[in-house]
Amino acid sequence: MKNISKIAAVFAAILTLCVSFTAMADDDVKVYVDDVQLEFDVNPIIEDGRTLVPLRAIFEALGAQVEWDGETQTATAISGADVVTVTIDSNTLYKNGAAVELDVPAKIVDDRTLVPVRAVSESFDADVVWDGNTRSVIITTALFENAETAADAETPLSVELTEKAELTDEDMEILKDMAATLRYDFEQSTLPDYVFENADSMYEVMGDNETFLKTVTEIWNTLAASYVIYVQYQSETLYSIDADSLTESNLLEYFDDVINKAKIDSGSYIEATGCAENDGMRLAVITFKSADDMADCKYIGIAASEDGTVRYFTAENDYIDPDNWYFCEVIKDGRSTIAAFEKTGDTIQDMEFFVEIAAYVYSGE
Repeated sequence: MKNISKIAAVFAAILTLCVSFTAMADDDVKVYVDDVQLEFDVNPIIEDGRTLVPLRAIFEALGAQVEWDGETQTATAISGADVVTVTIDSNTLYKNGAAVELDVPAKIVDDRTLVPVRAVSESFDADVVWDGNTRSVIITTALFENAETAADAETPLSVELTEKAELTDEDMEILKDMAATLRYDFEQSTLPDYVFENADSMYEVMGDNETFLKTVTEIWNTLAASYVIYVQYQSETLYSIDADSLTESNLLEYFDDVINKAKIDSGSYIEATGCAENDGMRLAVITFKSADDMADCKYIGIAASEDGTVRYFTAENDYIDPDNWYFCEVIKDGRSTIAAFEKTGDTIQDMEFFVEIAAYVYSGE
C-alpha cells in the first residue's frame, strides 16, 4: 500500500467532509466476535447505514489468513477451503470465485483498509446482528455457534480418544481437497510468522540441516493436524476427541496416521532442505518436489544473522506470468516482488543460484 502524506490525508479528509456527511468515524461502535470485543487501531466508520472496520483485524478474528496485494489493492483471506477477495473501491466481493455485491465498497482510512463488517463476516458463514441499544456489531462464527448448540443439548464433545482420530471417507476427501490451502498457508503465513516471531533463535535453528529440517517438519505437520481438527469440528460426524488429553508433545503422534493417509504430511511436499553460512549470515533453503499450482513456491529461503535479523524469501509461480519463477520477499505486513527468472525445466535454474540471490538481497548491496 502506498503511503499518503499527512498533508494529502488532511486535505482528503476535509474534502470528504465538505462534499458528503455519509461517512463518519464512530468511536462508540463496538464489534464482538464470539463474545470477545475487538480492538482496532482505526475506529470503525458508518457509511450509508453500513459499518466498516479494519480488514486485517476482522478477518483474523474470523480465523482467516490475510494476504495483501499492494499493486491491485486487493486483500485475500483464506479460511479452510474458503477464499475471499476484497478490492479497494470495488462494490464486488468474491467468495471462491463467486461475486457478492456490496452496498458499500472497501476503502482506505488513515492508511488502513476498512471493509463492510456484515458482508465479510457472512462470507465466512458467520451470523451478524446489530444491537442498536449498545451500538454493537455482534458476530458469531459457525464453529462457536455449533459448540454452544452442542453444549446446550448436553452432547458430549469430548470423550475417550478414538484410535488415531480416524476420519470418515467423506471427511478424508474434504481434508485432501484442502491440501492446496494448507500448502499456501504454510508457505505464505505459518512459516514466515514462525520465523519472525522466533527471530532471536533462527540463527541457531539454521546452524545445521538436521535441526532445521526437524523444525520445518514439526511446523508443517502441526499445521496439518490443525486442519484435521478443523475438518472434524465442521463435520456432521461427532468425533470422540478428548481435548484435555491432547498436548503439544502428543498432538503430532495422535494425528500422524490421518496426516499420512491424506498425504498432507511434509514428506509429500518437501524434497530437501539445506543450510549454508557466509560472512556471519546463515541461509536455509527449502526445496519443494513440485510447484504445479499457480500459488505454489518452488523454493523458500530464510536468512538469519546472530543479532536476530531475519528475512524470508520465496521463488514462486505467478498467476499472470506462468513462464517465470518470481523471487519475492515476505515481510510481517505484506510482500514484495524483487525479480523474475525464466523457468528451466522444474527449477529456478539451480538451487545455488537462488541462494546467491537471497544472500545478495539480504546483504542490502
